[in-house]
Amino acid sequence: MILLIIASGLKVLLARKLALKTDKLFFTVALISLATVALFGFIYATLYFGYVPAIPSGHVWWFLLAEGLMIPMYWLAEYKLIQRLGASNAITINSTSIFMAALTGIIFLNESISWRFALATLFFVLSIVTIRNIAPDTKTVKVKFGVGTISLVIFMGLMFAGGIFFEKLAINTIGVWNYAAYGWTMQFLGASMLMLMFGRREIGHASPVLIRKVVLLGFVTSIAGGLFIYGLSIGSLSHTVIATIGKIAFTILLAAIFLGERNAMKLRITSFILAAIGVYLLVS
Repeated sequence: MILLIIASGLKVLLARKLALKTDKLFFTVALISLATVALFGFIYATLYFGYVPAIPSGHVWWFLLAEGLMIPMYWLAEYKLIQRLGASNAITINSTSIFMAALTGIIFLNESISWRFALATLFFVLSIVTIRNIAPDTKTVKVKFGVGTISLVIFMGLMFAGGIFFEKLAINTIGVWNYAAYGWTMQFLGASMLMLMFGRREIGHASPVLIRKVVLLGFVTSIAGGLFIYGLSIGSLSHTVIATIGKIAFTILLAAIFLGERNAMKLRITSFILAAIGVYLLVS
């Protein structure tokens, strides 16, 4: 879990640095990143088994198709949110997606719920309200947390919750490393479909330097994703996703050091404390 928190924090940091350099290659970034993730999924699976994993069969393909479309759409929404609000704000607001995924596990997988879960929800809401109008950094004009951003957060949460739900079902069916190979490949195919539908005008505009940076982002994402699906394979959906909120603190620290996101630090710290209380209520 510590390694997952570190890898997740680095992923958000790299995504923010990339988003600051370009805002015209939205679907291209997702496509290249998820292609890298899919490649390393096969590498991890082959290293684990000692051979290329067999192609799965049966009803698991319905799970793979669903998560293969939902998770790329979540990835795109998260990247846009990081681009719009900054790394610290986006990672804190992402606790909404994590909560929605945990709620999905509780409702559809019969995972336990208690009064602590309801109280934790209140703290997550307060955490988001605290930072709703903080600018991404000291150089950016103050950003209003308007209808568009709220809609993006809700959409991101729905895609994450649905994607992780089907991811959990697929992992339970074919195992974690088979899923890394073929589940991540389906995400790449989902990103390819979105690219063909909405991002064709971006083709040909990516420079070699940008591609190398996106590949690095994909590699770090594959590490964070590998650690996450391993945790998902040995634990419940709700507890695994809730535990990842610990990445908020590490991301805020990295963003303050490397991205200059030091404005309104009192509000950022307050928001983190509120989210941390929510985590404590859920896992204690």
